[in-house]
Amino acid sequence: MPPKTTIEKLEAPAPGVTVFRVAGTLGFHEKANLARLFDECRRRDLDRIVFEMSELRSLGGGCAQILRDAADDGMQVAVCGARKTALRFLLRDGESRVKVVDSLEAAVAAVSADDAPASAADAPAPAADAPAPAGDAPASAGDAPRAGAGGASTA
Repeated sequence: MPPKTTIEKLEAPAPGVTVFRVAGTLGFHEKANLARLFDECRRRDLDRIVFEMSELRSLGGGCAQILRDAADDGMQVAVCGARKTALRFLLRDGESRVKVVDSLEAAVAAVSADDAPASAADAPAPAADAPAPAGDAPASAGDAPRAGAGGASTA
């Protein structure tokens, strides 16, 4: 049985940035939930989105396409912590506008800058004295959309 999929909204370490931690899998069964999450973000004018994917076991092509489409449609979308296999689906020959970086701090910086680089290779390294992110605590249920294996729910 595949691991339970959770998408948890975290407290954002910067104003105007929405951070989600994704665990489990994003595949065929989660595609509709991910699409609803982006629809809700658009409805709320949340256009700077970070996905922390260190606990994501797999990413299907359909969900990767939803992430790419959101970035292509003008949202600032960054991913950190993703495994190499997930990145292959996400980047698809390097043509994606999704920003891929190594850390949550770099992901927040990537969506915060209008001319942010599109990949970790182009991204500036975070300063050694940069403060640690405050994004480890779950936000209250009414703050933003949440999705889980049972379906997306909106506040």
